[in-house]
Amino acid sequence: MNKIKLFCFPYAGGSAMIYNKWEPFLDGSIILKPIELPGRGKRIKEKPMTSLDEIIEDILNTIESDIKVGEPYALFGHSMGGLIVHQLLEKIQTNKMPLPMHAFFSGKGVPHIERKKKNYHLMDDDTFKKEIMNLGGTPPNFFEYPELVDIFLPLLRNDFSIADTEIHTQKYEQRTINITAMFGKEEEFCEEKRNGWKNYTIGSCTLKYFKGGHFFIHDETKEIVKVINNELVTFAKA
Repeated sequence: MNKIKLFCFPYAGGSAMIYNKWEPFLDGSIILKPIELPGRGKRIKEKPMTSLDEIIEDILNTIESDIKVGEPYALFGHSMGGLIVHQLLEKIQTNKMPLPMHAFFSGKGVPHIERKKKNYHLMDDDTFKKEIMNLGGTPPNFFEYPELVDIFLPLLRNDFSIADTEIHTQKYEQRTINITAMFGKEEEFCEEKRNGWKNYTIGSCTLKYFKGGHFFIHDETKEIVKVINNELVTFAKA
């Protein structure tokens, strides 16, 4: 049986540890590889990076030895993690490295269609906190703990600065990889932002919808992993 490495990237302010709960539900042919970014999780003592280019270089340095000809792998990213997957694909192709067999974009619309920006990173602290709570994904009483806020808020603001300054271009490149785009049924994505992923591949492109809003990733673990298994296991058993 072929083994498939699944590299996973977190959302803004998130840690790669969110993916650890997938382990019991993943097919045995899939090797889970959550990628931690500086400033969180086991890399909490490292200074967060302030640009997407820096992040991509850091990730490539981390996973380069795992990307080899004849060894299949896939990429998964939620929200800012989806932006990372998109930019990482460009870098991998530029560097003439083997492309993944599959890319999963979760809670992320296509980058070539500009979205209405809120510029979270420019908000004052009170407004920023309120907007973050409205997005979901943060425990309701989180901001009652100043010691956590002091660590988390600057990191989150930094990540949103990266996401909010995303460069949009009307150009996009079709690749041979398969794509699955995942969305919460209550997410505010226009149809073009969702369906546009079909323009990024000459392979298959599937859209999947889950209960909830932007942070459906926390509550729909089994259903998300089921989709991943269905997409990757057929290849593994070939």
